Parts: sequence; structure tokens; C-alpha cells
Amino acid sequence: MLLSTTFLLLDSLPAKLKLHTKEKTSKIIKNSPRCIALCLLIVLWFAAVCRVSFCQNEEPWKTEQKNKEEVFLCCAADLFVEWNVTFGALHKRAVKVNTTATKILQNKGLYKNSSGVENLANSAIQMVKGVVSNTRRALIVSRGFMDGIERDFFNAFEAIKDKPDDFTFGHSNWERDGKRESEILEFFKNVTMLFVKCKNRTKENVTIDSLEKRTMAEVGNETANLSKWEEKRKTEWNATLVNVTNWLVLMQNYTEKTNPKTHLRAKNIWMHNVTAWSTIKDDCYRVVHEGKNGLLASLVNSSRQNILRHMSDIANRSTVNNSLEENGCDGAYKFFKDAVNSNFSKVEMNKTKLKEMCEKLNVTLQNHTCTTSRTSVEWLRHRFNITVPEMIERLNKSLTHLIKAEKLVVGTFEDLFVSRREVLCNETRVMNKMNATFDMMVKSDGSCEANIKSANASLVSAGHNITEARNKSDAALKRASIAQNITKVVSTKFDETKSASDVVKAYERAMKESEIAARKVIGEAEISREELKKVRGDLDAVREKKGSHLETILKNFVSALTSAQSSGNINNVCNVSSFVAPNVSIYAAEAVFAQLVPVNISEDSENDY
Repeated sequence: MLLSTTFLLLDSLPAKLKLHTKEKTSKIIKNSPRCIALCLLIVLWFAAVCRVSFCQNEEPWKTEQKNKEEVFLCCAADLFVEWNVTFGALHKRAVKVNTTATKILQNKGLYKNSSGVENLANSAIQMVKGVVSNTRRALIVSRGFMDGIERDFFNAFEAIKDKPDDFTFGHSNWERDGKRESEILEFFKNVTMLFVKCKNRTKENVTIDSLEKRTMAEVGNETANLSKWEEKRKTEWNATLVNVTNWLVLMQNYTEKTNPKTHLRAKNIWMHNVTAWSTIKDDCYRVVHEGKNGLLASLVNSSRQNILRHMSDIANRSTVNNSLEENGCDGAYKFFKDAVNSNFSKVEMNKTKLKEMCEKLNVTLQNHTCTTSRTSVEWLRHRFNITVPEMIERLNKSLTHLIKAEKLVVGTFEDLFVSRREVLCNETRVMNKMNATFDMMVKSDGSCEANIKSANASLVSAGHNITEARNKSDAALKRASIAQNITKVVSTKFDETKSASDVVKAYERAMKESEIAARKVIGEAEISREELKKVRGDLDAVREKKGSHLETILKNFVSALTSAQSSGNINNVCNVSSFVAPNVSIYAAEAVFAQLVPVNISEDSENDY
């Protein structure tokens, strides 16, 4: 579930508390038709549900009073869920900022101004810590808000448990698993179900998941105006300070019950002017005087359970507050806390120990007073008065720090884009140089091959010409020898022919020597060509690797530009005059950063090809 992240921050309420919220209009005023209609719909809905379910055997006056109390509970639960969803969304966005800022610090070497970027990232992380701390505190406060409401309902009935016939009440207290608790704890154990029921009364198709998705879409939208979003939340939350009066008046004004003994109209429980400390003192008196003054065993047991409940609240560290501490009953709080720290388990399991503790309390705290003397209904009103303004203040602080942190983080991306673009363009330059070198080597190899073929052809041609000259000389010499015997006239020609033959043979010897030298040169050229081929092959392999790397980093750089929704020419990023680093929203920052980090220099870029 999407809400799981949010509610993990709550440590959980009296049980596994999950709530939902309702959609409110931004302008709700006191006694508005919508508010009146909403209250009426709630009452009618709960009345209809009770008639066909668990309320079948319940007295009508109690069912009606429960309906009125559940109007308040639904509206309080709505507010609680709205706080959790709102601050949960801000917390999630703050975590996103923190993740990006942390990655920036881990990769500060990618930046041209690494020290400046490091300072910005560290400042952003400190601001995010403030946001996270604020959202966590807001979630704790909201939990305390609901914890307190449960205590107020519990304390209200505890104050009348000795004379329930004299009062009109809805939700009462009972004993479950050896502990005394309020009926409304059943709602808090599965407030998700309560929320669905509350929403069904107005035919609103809203779930916790859909509400959080909507809120996350609002908070996570990079085009959203968070100032307007904040103002809308403030207006909605402030409206509850007006509407809570209507909800409480609805609870207090119902007095249709008649006392079966006196036949007098019963007093409404929420009009009973008794504090939690007064009830505790009365209960300790009953525990001490058990079996006397006609005290019923069931009443004494309920009194004992009430005292243990308050001690349990003090002992339970997951509980935000307790009735004694929040009422300023410092002496009583210290007395109970000391008892909890020393032997709470013994007191809880041993009636005698509890009686001894109450005897001591009656003596030492006989005239003890508390700094606050609010009744349960006054506490219900007070919780709205103190919690709503605090949540509005925390919302403002969270947004202020979050927006500043985001500006610091996204402000580093101009440097990152510039530095990564330089890397990309340098890799492109090296690649172009390698390609030019490779092309030159291919061309040189072709020229070398042609020259070697030409030299070989020349050697073959030269050898052929010498052979022909030698053959002609031998034939002429033979003919001259025959002719010598015939006439002396041609003796001179014979000598010339013989001399020519000697010259040809000398040329032949010289040519053979030249051919040997030429073939040696050709052989060396062929060896050099083969070595050049090997170098060219090595260059081609490096060039292929470089090309693959360049293709990858270019793709990453273009993807980063696309993620940042850059309107520039992504196909000409190495043109200095046209490239402008895009603005990056925090919504896209994590993705853009992940795409730019791999844009780095390969190991061979330092080689000068």
C-alpha cells in the first residue's frame, strides 16, 4: 500500500491505526448549508446502519447519541488522515531531494566547481534534515491528537460510571482482556473501515490509496505551485476550528433520555463538569474502601482498571501523552511515574499493592491541584485549537525548507551539464581524430601495395629486356664468326659485335645486382606494410571500443536533456554558441543525475592518435 511509508513514521496508534480523509472545499464557514447537510447525512447514515446491525438491541437514546459522537469522530479522523497524507507526501519528496544531494556529494569530482557544489549539497542536506524532522514531528503530533481524543472519550465515561442512569451517553467503556478501554478504540483499531463508512454516508468514492495518490500527484507535480497548494490546505484546516463547535454542540445538546428511577431528564455526558484527576481520586477512594459504604464490587473493579489505565499510559513510551501530565498534575504524575518505575507489574497483578498505593496517594496528594482543569469536552475543543495551528506552522516550515533545499540541489545541474558536455565533446574530438588517422592508414596501405606491385612489374620487365638483348648478341656473334672465315672485311664488325655482347653481359650482371637490391627494398616494404596493418588493426579495435563508448555517453547525455525537457538542439550539443544548460526540476533531478554520471572520459582518450 502506498500509505505504508507514511504510517511507518507513526509508530502506530493504540492499535494499528490507519485513517482516511475526506475532501473539503476551501471555503467552509460556520453554519454553512454544506456543514449542516453533512452533519445531518452522518446522523441519518449511522442511524440507518445501527438499525440493521449492532445497534438492534441498543436503546434508541444511546444509538442517537452515538450517531452524534460519530459525526465528531469521522471529522476528526478526516483531519488526521489529511495530515498524515500531506506530511507523508512532503516527507517522500524530501527524501528524494536528500537522495540526489547525497549522490552529488559522492560524485563531486564530476563538477568543474567541485568545492562550490559540495557546499551547496551539504546545505541542501541540512535543510532536508529540517524538513524530515518537521514532518516526523507533525506525524507524531497528529498521532497525539487522536490518542488524546480516545482519552477524552474514555475519561468522560469514567467520570459517570458510578451513576450511568443519570446521564445520556453514547460510547461507553468496557473491560477487554483484563483492561478497561473505550468503545471508540474499536474504531481506531480499524479506522480504514471507519473512513470508508464515513465516506459512504455522502456517497464519496474515496480510499486511502486514492487520496494519497492524488496528494502525491499534487506535491510531486513539477509544475504545481506549492504556495497555492499550501494556502488551500491552510484554509481547509482552519475551517475545522469553526466547524468543531458545530460537531461538539451536536454531541452536547441531546438529552432525550429519562432516568428510570427519578423519571427526570438525564444530563448529557458532555455537559458533566468533572476532570480526569477528580475521577482518579474518586477511584482511589473506592479501591481503598472496597467492601464498605455499599460499594459494588463491579464499580471498585472498574475504578481499579481506570487507575491502571492511567499508569499504563505513563509506562507506555509509544503514547505521546497522558491525562495527568497534560493537565499539569505534576505531583500526581510524579507519584504514578515513581510507582510505574518501581513495581508497576506488581501493582497491576496484585490488588493489595494497588490498594497500598492508593492509600499513600490519598494521604500525600489529598490537596493536590493541577494547573489545568479542563473537562473532556473542553479537551476535545482544545485539541483542535492547539493542533491545527501547529500543523499549519509545520506545513509552512516544511515547505519553506523543502523549496530552498530543492533550489540548492537543482542549482548544481548547470555545472554538471557543462562539465559532462565537455567530456562528450572531447570524446567526440578524439573519435574524429582516430577516424581520420585510420582512414589515412587505409589510404597509405593502398598506395604502398600499388607501389610494391609496380616495382615487381618493373623488375620483371627489366629482366625480360636483358634476356632479349643477350639472345640477340649471341646470334649476331655466331653469324659474325661464320662470316669471319669468309672475309676479312667484316672482321671489324665481328669485333664490334663481340664488344656489344660483352657490354650486354656486363649490363646483365649489373641488373642482377640491382634486382637483388630492389627486391630487398621491396621485401622490407612488404614487412613494413604488414606491421602497419597490425597497427591499423589495433587502432580499429580501439576505435570500435571508443565508438561504442561515445555512442553510450551521447545517448545518456541526450536522455538527460530529454528528461530535463530541454528545448535546445540535442543533435548539436558541441556547438558552444548554441548550447544552454537546461533547468532541471527536482521531480526529474534523480533521473537526470543518473543519466549524466556515466558520461565520462574513457581510458584511451589521453592517447594522441
